[in-house]
Amino acid sequence: MILYSTVPNVRVCSTKMKTCHVKVLAVIAFALMTGSVHADQKRLVRNFRPLTPQESQNLEVQLPESVVQKGVSKTSSNRITKNQARLQSLLDNGTIKRMLSEQELSALIKVESNGRNGVIGDKHLGESSEWAWGVLQIRQCYVDDVNTTFGTNIYASDCQWNVELSKFVVQAWMTRFGKTNWKFERLARMHNGGPQGWNPKYTEIYAKTNRYWAKVRPALLAVSN
Repeated sequence: MILYSTVPNVRVCSTKMKTCHVKVLAVIAFALMTGSVHADQKRLVRNFRPLTPQESQNLEVQLPESVVQKGVSKTSSNRITKNQARLQSLLDNGTIKRMLSEQELSALIKVESNGRNGVIGDKHLGESSEWAWGVLQIRQCYVDDVNTTFGTNIYASDCQWNVELSKFVVQAWMTRFGKTNWKFERLARMHNGGPQGWNPKYTEIYAKTNRYWAKVRPALLAVSN
């Protein structure tokens, strides 16, 4: 049987009912979690009807643009893979510097998300462009800097479940705004407060990053032992 999800603009077809249900539930769960579909529509996932032959022709997965952009579709998956490979290549050839060690990245991850993959932070800010995604809580403005500098096409939401991509993005961003001889404290403050997060001249930002560094420093000691 080929089934049809009644959530607006989301259609998933399969010759196997079980596969179709898995795909539909994954799409709806993601959409609800990211706000692409309003929460009161979650009841619609229970409602299916058979697709007509005309509806099913050449149809595998169709998603609304808001969901496609968040990495659900095969096209977006290919885009993420391509961008991740580009950053890996730039790291390998030295264009992107390994500004942070694995231990230092682990310390940031501990503070940002306590190692919980899939986390979305600051959803209270409303717009998804302001949210912080994944283990390193990366925002869209952060990846915009990376995209501009290194010719990638990354969305912050791509980092939600992708730890490796998140690390690459941080190394790339630090390469743009930092220097290889800077100490970890300065780079950690930048991750939290932006390019000037390390600079005492910016008193409000520096006060914020003081609190952040007070968390990161013991986290680094913990992961180093």
